[in-house]
Amino acid sequence: MKHRYSLQLWWGRWLGGLLTLALLLVRPAVAQVAEYTFSQSSRPYVPLTGGTVVGTATYNALFGAATLDDAAWRLPAGTIPFPFSINGTAYTGFVLNCNGYLSFADPDGNNRLVLTSTTPFAAALAAIGADLQGNTHDPGYLAELRYQTLGTAPSREFVVQWKNFHFYNETGRHLNFQLRLHEGSSAVEYHYQCAPANRIVTAGVQVGLRGPNGNDFVNRTGTWPASTPGLSNAATLPYDNLTAPPLGLVYTFTPGAPRTCATPYGLQATRLTGTTGQLSWFANQAAPGSYTVQVGPAGFDPTQPSAGANTYQTLPATGRSVPVSGLTAYTNYDFYVTQDCGATGASVRSVKGRFITTLLNDDPAGAFAVPINATCQPFAATALGAINSEYWNLGFAQLSPTCGGYPRNMVDVWYKFTTPATGLSSTAVQLTLDGAGASMARVFAGVPTGPLQELRCLPVANVPTATKPPIIVTGLTPATTYYVQVQAFPDYGVTPGPFTLCLSEPPACSNPTSVRVQATSSTSGELTFVPGSGAVSNYTVTLTPSGGPATTFTPTASPVPFTGLTPGT
Repeated sequence: MKHRYSLQLWWGRWLGGLLTLALLLVRPAVAQVAEYTFSQSSRPYVPLTGGTVVGTATYNALFGAATLDDAAWRLPAGTIPFPFSINGTAYTGFVLNCNGYLSFADPDGNNRLVLTSTTPFAAALAAIGADLQGNTHDPGYLAELRYQTLGTAPSREFVVQWKNFHFYNETGRHLNFQLRLHEGSSAVEYHYQCAPANRIVTAGVQVGLRGPNGNDFVNRTGTWPASTPGLSNAATLPYDNLTAPPLGLVYTFTPGAPRTCATPYGLQATRLTGTTGQLSWFANQAAPGSYTVQVGPAGFDPTQPSAGANTYQTLPATGRSVPVSGLTAYTNYDFYVTQDCGATGASVRSVKGRFITTLLNDDPAGAFAVPINATCQPFAATALGAINSEYWNLGFAQLSPTCGGYPRNMVDVWYKFTTPATGLSSTAVQLTLDGAGASMARVFAGVPTGPLQELRCLPVANVPTATKPPIIVTGLTPATTYYVQVQAFPDYGVTPGPFTLCLSEPPACSNPTSVRVQATSSTSGELTFVPGSGAVSNYTVTLTPSGGPATTFTPTASPVPFTGLTPGT
């Protein structure tokens, strides 16, 4: 069992309770974490040998604080010998955690993934944010946490060092890294002298900085030697038995120039369709001004004019959201937001937001029309790019009991057909679904805005198979539009992808469907069915009791009553 420990270690007089960290300087200009710039370099790793040892692992300890596992120290004001500023506030005290990070004004101080934590704190810096543990198995290389101040004022560095750590529930001493705070500039550096882990499954580690909420962040993802900005505070870098930071790698995060208005952050896109969406963002300002939004295909350069291959839209906004239209279905887009600071210029351009538009036929209103042909003429289609449609369970569509409900993880695309005014296919059609990229199909009557009433369904294929039997949908109304929902069930091994759909005239005389027999009393019963296609004048029903003899009926419609039956037979 893994235990959590929160240690309260103090240098100086015990004050009791939680420490109130020193707030030494408040800048009038705005400088958010999201405005920090990133650079990367390589230089020799210089281990600390002096300073103050905060904690040392105990030889052969198995868990808890003795292994430097989930331990945190609240270091008081004055521990950092110069004011370190972040988000407009300066600190000289902080919380140091074994899990690869330090934080400021943190009431909890014990998170394993601090950049995505919901605990309220002022800021956090994560060099290798993950569930870490100190080495206790090699007496010559016990894990250690220490800090030391290097250099002379006004260019000192405050360095925190993690030595001989590994990931939780493994062994080794491959994690050696430092977090360095610079006097004056308040730049943050992460120095790495690491080796591959002893694990096979990739452990995503958080690397970056975060402000007082999860939308104000700057972090890295991709690969260590060629990392890219994370698009969310949950972005990680890989670390496993083959992947580790190169020896001597240095990541540097430098505060942006103070601005008179805040850089927008927390970009998100909602209410997406195939061609439209709503873009929104946050800004740390009580009365923000106007904004300029640039949106275009993924990879466009907002610093260059909109022209040729770099074409994008520029949208004005007076609030923290703006609608966007004219998009292309199932396409990746980037967007950036800049705030107008008035006479003093503009904010720093935000980090990019990214979204993907949906398929045009992702809902009934965008259903693609499929013709009814005399014979099956496959219509090439795909469920690739379809999104989860669990909401169809919420009363929009009335489902047939014989078809059942929806699985939790289901994606869908929509098609429609219109019956002719006359002819065999005016009241019945045959539907054929083929291809491993879809699981089943449902046919509905109604209007695309709802409600829809399910008429028939093609049996579920819970395994990836291209073979699905056709179904005949009868009882249709001439000159009427119907809707077909094609579904794929990823949880059952069906990867949404290509399939074919065709609608054709049914056989001139097809078998009845949905046949059901039930007793109505001890001596009577009833048979019901859905008529097949074609102009059928009568049916032949054979009823055979146990031991015989058989009785034949020739009804003209459903239901068919049975009388004179023997009880218990």
